[in-house]
Amino acid sequence: MSEFGNDNVMDKLSKKYGSFMFLKVYVDVDVDDGGDVDVKKSYADHIFKHNAKVFSEDEPFFDSGFDLFFPGVDGYVCGGLPAVNKIDFKVKCSASILYKDGSEYVSGYILFPRSSLSKTPLRLANSVGVIDSGYRGNIIGMFDCRCDQYNINYMDRLLQICAPTMCPIYVELVEKENDLGMMSSRGDGGFGSTGR
Repeated sequence: MSEFGNDNVMDKLSKKYGSFMFLKVYVDVDVDDGGDVDVKKSYADHIFKHNAKVFSEDEPFFDSGFDLFFPGVDGYVCGGLPAVNKIDFKVKCSASILYKDGSEYVSGYILFPRSSLSKTPLRLANSVGVIDSGYRGNIIGMFDCRCDQYNINYMDRLLQICAPTMCPIYVELVEKENDLGMMSSRGDGGFGSTGR
């Protein structure tokens, strides 16, 4: 398990749950280039709280999804139909499923709208995003808007990453894009880049 972080953490989680998803998250904001340091800090805080629930001995329930924040400015306007609104969440991820017996495999993951999205006019254009195990590009959401315009605010949580089996997710914030692991031939191509 050396590629996937602290062995102690991995052993404890695999014993507790039988299997879990290990999600590496790289926040693609270059602070030295004027990127927003608050986005990275918000993810660090969110990851800490998310993982605390996964490890909790007192709380038998864990969150099935890991929320993604809208990194843009307050008042970002989504236009109405028939336009599809593309939102770059400025994060790149890789995932693996680890089992109690020590086996592991690189895994894809699923991008679902958060349930609170139903209170807005936004809908994920492809209903659910299936992210292939080798994809290393930014996570993008394509949204339909059922009104003329809708304002999205900085750090709104619109989407969540879930494991294919809905097993618990342990999240690690990585400092470099290379820390996500091996890039496949798919690379950062998305939305039909491998064929029609």
